[in-house]
Amino acid sequence: MRRCGVALPSPDSLSLSEAVALVMRRCDCSEDDAKEALRRAGLDRRLEAIGSIPLSAHPDPAIRARHRARRREAVSPADWDSNIDWINGTIGPYFSVSISRASIDDWLGTERPEQSTSTLRRASKLAITKQIRAVYDTAKTTKQKPPNLREIVEPVQRALRAEGCDASGKQIQDLAGAEEFKKRRRKPGTTVRSDQRRQGP
Repeated sequence: MRRCGVALPSPDSLSLSEAVALVMRRCDCSEDDAKEALRRAGLDRRLEAIGSIPLSAHPDPAIRARHRARRREAVSPADWDSNIDWINGTIGPYFSVSISRASIDDWLGTERPEQSTSTLRRASKLAITKQIRAVYDTAKTTKQKPPNLREIVEPVQRALRAEGCDASGKQIQDLAGAEEFKKRRRKPGTTVRSDQRRQGP
């Protein structure tokens, strides 16, 4: 039998648009709900995704995208809160993003995305601030490193979702940038040990 010369996608991974179609089909939800569910799953470390980073510093994204020299690397949970182009397969700085089919199957086996996205309320600024304060209080009590602006997003979102609410990473980071919390973060170059020495027994 004559083989087609067109390269077929790997059965072990899906493009972003293929992942959206799969979630819509498996969960009988709308396209918007499927996209939001995938974004949340990425933020929650439920998905294994990799993308290409063009090795170009050109300011024009279109020119960077055409640069042939690239490296493949894992998409971090925080990157799922960046701009996502589901059609062209980009997440933040990553091009040609693909998601492990196994990670999607594992995630869909334990959660119905259309339910999780429709039942979460938008958290108020007061509720977000309360959870940010709680995260820093816990870090102080347990003598752990206070989270920086990038690290604060995940524990706050996890606490909010446990209460049936949600907030974007940007909104959490904006509120965590307040002077109250800025003073609670460690200055560059300091460590837990140096903080403990400064504060005394």
